[in-house]
Amino acid sequence: MDPSVREYYLNERANQKGSGGDSPDDGSHCPPPPDNLNGGYVDFNITGGPWYVGTAGIQVYDYGVYPYAGGGFGLPGVSGSATKAPNQSPSPGLNVGFQGTVLGAINFGRAFGKCATFFSEEGGGYPLGVSLTGYYVVDLNVFVRAYHESVPYPLYMPAGALHINYK
Repeated sequence: MDPSVREYYLNERANQKGSGGDSPDDGSHCPPPPDNLNGGYVDFNITGGPWYVGTAGIQVYDYGVYPYAGGGFGLPGVSGSATKAPNQSPSPGLNVGFQGTVLGAINFGRAFGKCATFFSEEGGGYPLGVSLTGYYVVDLNVFVRAYHESVPYPLYMPAGALHINYK
């Protein structure tokens, strides 16, 4: 893990602990913003059902993987999409989104978790589908960070770097 990313995580965690209890110290964080103008996360989604639908997917970002699942209402059938959220980072926690697919796909909505924000995604999808869903985005990276924070710092060194730690 890049040292600047590690520093960001540690600072974010310290800020959460001093927040006066308005957010639980569950180890989750707001992912850092994309590194460049072409950055952002990619969202792979499948939604389907009779009129009440289930939705599930995974958001892939430079700093981790964020699976999600939920439900809502939509057109009968099953549709899938692959979209990109330019210049945005995933928002762990509760999200509500409106999604439409007709070869192209759009998804826009609001995140209500720790990283509350509006979001929009665009990409491709098939077949025709329209849905309004609520879903919970999970920060799987909490487990990775918890492990990394429990081991000595030298394990953060990039591959190829030599470090010997004598006790």
